[in-house]
Amino acid sequence: MANDVIMPALGMAQTSGVIVNWLKATGDAVAEGDPLMEVETDKAVMEVQALASGFLIEILHPAGADVPVGEVIARIGASADAVVSAKKPEPAPAVAAEAPARAVDAAASPEPVRKAPAQPAQAGKVLASPKARRLADERGVDLRRLVGQGITEPIHVADLDRYVAVPAPQAAGAALNEILATLPADALRQFADWAEREAGVSAAALLAALAGSALGRPATIRVEHRHAAHVYDIGARPSLGGLAARDDGQAESALILRDLRGSRIGRARLAADLAPVLTLADDEDRLSVTLTFTGDRLGTEDAFALIDAFAARVENPMRLLL
Repeated sequence: MANDVIMPALGMAQTSGVIVNWLKATGDAVAEGDPLMEVETDKAVMEVQALASGFLIEILHPAGADVPVGEVIARIGASADAVVSAKKPEPAPAVAAEAPARAVDAAASPEPVRKAPAQPAQAGKVLASPKARRLADERGVDLRRLVGQGITEPIHVADLDRYVAVPAPQAAGAALNEILATLPADALRQFADWAEREAGVSAAALLAALAGSALGRPATIRVEHRHAAHVYDIGARPSLGGLAARDDGQAESALILRDLRGSRIGRARLAADLAPVLTLADDEDRLSVTLTFTGDRLGTEDAFALIDAFAARVENPMRLLL
C-alpha cells in the first residue's frame, strides 16, 4: 500500500506552495524524517520531511508547480518494484499472455533506477526565495533575465549582485553624441592627493563630488575605475564630508564617470551605458574629458553646460570647498 505525500500547510494563511526542488528522485529509498523536497511559501523556502519510509515511487507535480495545500504531490511505496511496473507500458491485447513472463524477467534483472532530471519551472514563473523576489522588485531586477544570463533557479539574494543590466533599445534617432574638452592634469592630481591624505577622501568619491557639483542637483553618480565601480548619492551642493559609497552597486545612475587615467585606454563606448558618461583620460600633463550621451537622455544645451562646468571644477578643484 502506498502512502500519499500531500502539500503541507507551512503557515496559517497558506493556501498553496511552490515546489522549489525535489531532494529525492523517483525510485530513491526514503526514510521517515528524510528531507524530501523544498517548498516556497509567501514567507520562506522550507524543507519538507517524509512522513513514511519506503521508496519514492511516483512524483505527481514537478519542481516549479504551484500546488494547493492538501493535494497529493507524490507517493511512497513499500517496494521499488512499484516504480518499475508503473513505468512499463500496458501490453497490447495480442500479446497479453506474455505479460506474466515479462514481469518475471523484469523482476529477475531490474533496470537500474535513474534519477529524474530537474523539471523546468512553469512558463513565466521564476523560482526565487521570497526575500530575493522582494529585493528584485525594489531594485527593478527582472528575474527572467537572471535566468537568461545563466543563473540557476531558485534565485537567492546573493544572485542579485550578479545581475547585468541589459539596456532597452535606443529610440529611433537617439544617436550617440560626443563632446571633448582638454585641460591641464596637474590641478586634479595634486588636489586628489591632498584630499586623500588630509581628509581620507578617495579619488572616486572626489570625482563623484565634482560631477555632482557640475550637475547642480541631487543625483546618483557611478564612478568606474580599474575594474571597480562605486555609486554615490550626491547632493546639489556637495562637500568633502560624508562621501560614502552606496552598498547597492547596481543602482540606476543619472551619470556615469569613467576614470581611465593611468591606463592605456583613452576612450570607451559601451552598449550597456544608459546614462550620460563622462570619461577621463590622461596623456602626460594633459587631461581629456569626454562626454558621450544620447539626445533622449540629455539635451545638447545641458550637455555643453555639464561638460563645461565639470571641466572648470577639474581644472580648479578648490571650487568644491567654496
